[in-house]
Formats: sequence, C-alpha cells, structure tokens
Amino acid sequence: MTRRQFRWIYQLGVRSLSYIDSTVYNKTAEMLPFQQLTGVFALTEPWGSLNASLAGYQFLHDLSKNRLTFQTTLSWRLLEGLMLQLNGLRKMRPHSVVNSRLTSADVRSH
Repeated sequence: MTRRQFRWIYQLGVRSLSYIDSTVYNKTAEMLPFQQLTGVFALTEPWGSLNASLAGYQFLHDLSKNRLTFQTTLSWRLLEGLMLQLNGLRKMRPHSVVNSRLTSADVRSH
C-alpha cells in the first residue's frame, strides 16, 4: 500500500536565547520573535519510506537573520525487524540562526 502526504506548517512564536558571552549590546539572554514555514513530503511504500522537508526560519526583529534547510530521511526495510535509515541535511544559507548573533568576540577595535 502506497501513501503520499504533503503538508505546510507555519509557526509564529518567541524564542528564548542564552549566550555564553555577552553580545555587542551587552546581553547574555534575550527573547526574540520568529516565524518558520516548513513544507513536508512523506511517501510510505511496502519497502520503506521517504521523507523530505524544506524549512525557512526567520527572526522578525531583523529579517536578515534567517536560514533555509533541506532535510531528507530514507528508511529501507531490509528484513523483518531490520531497517536501514539514511539521513541528510543541507543548510542552503551560509550561516545558521545559531551563528547569526554577534558576540563581543566578533567585534574588532579600530
């Protein structure tokens, strides 16, 4: 039996962030609004399943702080009770949300 599914998921919320070192704004913690849109495709077959998702994430206080990721998972039934699972993740933006915040170590004095 084959089963296919495609979903859109939209999230809007606030993310709590804590920093090891203080930021250039002398903050060690802050709460920032964000939005995320994710498209998910799932395929289930007798041999196993394939899942793929494309997600865009963006902080709303600064729209340049964003990321786009593509993730896949392939599960293949080899024998009853034995499955091989392969995962892949591709960040399509050169920096992630985690690395998009500046710390005092990133600032150079002139």
